[in-house]
Amino acid sequence: MYEMNVVHEVPGRLRFRSALLADARLDASWLESWLEALAGVHSVRVNRPAQSIVVEYGGDESVRSAVIRRLEAFSLDKQPGTFPLENREAGKLPPWSRLPQPSRLCLS
Repeated sequence: MYEMNVVHEVPGRLRFRSALLADARLDASWLESWLEALAGVHSVRVNRPAQSIVVEYGGDESVRSAVIRRLEAFSLDKQPGTFPLENREAGKLPPWSRLPQPSRLCLS
């Protein structure tokens, strides 16, 4: 599990830093969309080289808390088209898992 740390904050804007963003298995576009789906979140930017995520929201404390809870609960296995680690290690992957990501999303 990766740690997600708030490194900067002003009302309506949070910046997180995490080594998660260096993991090649992460679909950064999906992560952005997943966070933007939260009510009250206006935009999300993932910067992989800086290993940071910037979340802009309306400034409401409940939205801030929801963003933090969602990031704390994030796991690479929650992304569409990914499979639990025990299945990857045991070689129990469906045939489409070896296809490029866009193809996998169509087939899963």
